Parts: sequence; structure tokens; C-alpha cells
Amino acid sequence: MKNLIFLFLLLILTRFGICQDYTPFDLDNGEWICGYLTKGGLFTEYGNDYVKEVVKFYCQGDTIINDTIYKNLKYIGYAEPTMSPQKNISGKFGALRNDTVNKRLWIKARGRYVILYDFNLDLGDSYVYNCDGTDATIYLIDSVKYCDRFHKQYNYKDSQNYNNYLIEGVGSNAGLIPNNCMTSSSYLICYSENNNADCDTCTTPTAIKETETNKLQIYPNPTNAELKVISEDPIKSIEVTDFLGRLIFNDNNINNSKAEISIQQKGILIFKIKTSNNTIIRKIIKN
Repeated sequence: MKNLIFLFLLLILTRFGICQDYTPFDLDNGEWICGYLTKGGLFTEYGNDYVKEVVKFYCQGDTIINDTIYKNLKYIGYAEPTMSPQKNISGKFGALRNDTVNKRLWIKARGRYVILYDFNLDLGDSYVYNCDGTDATIYLIDSVKYCDRFHKQYNYKDSQNYNNYLIEGVGSNAGLIPNNCMTSSSYLICYSENNNADCDTCTTPTAIKETETNKLQIYPNPTNAELKVISEDPIKSIEVTDFLGRLIFNDNNINNSKAEISIQQKGILIFKIKTSNNTIIRKIIKN
């Protein structure tokens, strides 16, 4: 009986998604906070170094391309290379054009003029999601609510069997500008719209420098073992995220000047340590 109810609800959601009218991109008011992890940088040049970049995309002003009006696509945020300090970044990424009639979003950027999104998709259609031509099948069409209105969502699984989706008027879980090559990843952090009280506010990302202080030590760094944290002031909490900002450790009840942390995950780890007198940010490399 439960299985029948589930199938019935799934059918309703699927049919609702299929019948829903197209929701275009709001290029005048939309703001997209997106994160990228690339080799060499997407917005900056760092050679062979891996760099995390978090930016807010927004449109400002018009430009004419081949006698057609486009919106200037700009960005502001920060870049954090693995082996260099963070820095704030901003600039123009390209230009966008809404083709509401054909359910498409065009982009002119990096010398290329291509369709960024084409939402003429049905159940069972193939969707190319990777820069090497890898495709997947749209297995579900449903709806998701952003800014107090529904957007049709197209669901597919990548080669690792992870759930992914395209969203009309928003983009995808990989961000407004997907960057899904083998040496990089991207993700949507927040979507909002100016002049819309029903939207969450997406705070502009800015660089957070590592806190320089001799009152706290984290060692060894780099490490392949447990990490020791020693502070002159009592430690209240320790939060650890990976290079993409995902939480991998959190302890809010330490109340000691010393702590030992065992973390299995390898890579760049960001430590945010609150003491009785300060909040300290450190970058640790786990081999």
C-alpha cells in the first residue's frame, strides 16, 4: 500500500512539473552565489595550482552583440589558492540573453557564443553535463520553490550516481555557470532576487584571511596524523570545513586550552577556532 501511495505522489509531482509553465531567468534582479574548485582558476590565473573561488554573479547594464541586446554578467567574490593567501576578485565574466520563447539562456564569454541552458527537455531525454561529452538521462521532472514561485526541475544522475538537477530560471546545482570538468567542480550556494521580499538574501562573499596570532598553534602542518590544537586562551569551539566549505568536524563543547582532532579526509582543511577572546582562521593541509 505504501509503495502505491509513493508511486501515486511521484506521478503527481512528475505531471505537475511537466505541465508547469516555463519560468525564465530574472536577469534584472537575480543574484547567484556560486563556488568553484579549478586547476589554475576560472576567474584568476594561478598556473597549475588548485584554487577555490566563490563569487556572486549579477547582471548590470546592456551590451549589443550582433544587433541583439545582452545583459552584462559581472561577478564579485574571492579566490583562495591552495598555496597562496586569499584575495578579493571582481570583474565582467561575459553577457547573457534570455530567450524565453525557446526556453533558452545564451551566453557570450571567453570568446564563445553558446547556449548555456536549454530547457526543452522531457522524461527520458539525454542531457550532456560534462565538458568531455558525458551525458545522463532525465529520470524525473518535478518542481522546486525559489523566491515564492515554482521552477521546473530536471533531475539526472552523474557517472558517480550522485543526484543532480537543472532548474528553470535559476540554473543548476552546479551554479549559474556550471564547470564540471574532471579537474574541477562547481556548486550553487545561494540564489536570490533584488526587490523581492520573498527571497533569501545572498551575502556577497569576501576573503577571510588567516588570523595571525602566536596565542594558538595547530600542528603538525602538513600532517598525515592527528592534529593538536594548543591555545593560551580557553578554546570554546572548533569547526573544520573542507576546501569547498562543507562541514566535516564541529565541537562546541571543548572548554580547554588543548584539543586533539582526528580527521580522515585529506586535502585543504579550514579551521575556525573560537577562544574566550578571539576567532581564529587557519588553513591546514592533510596528506
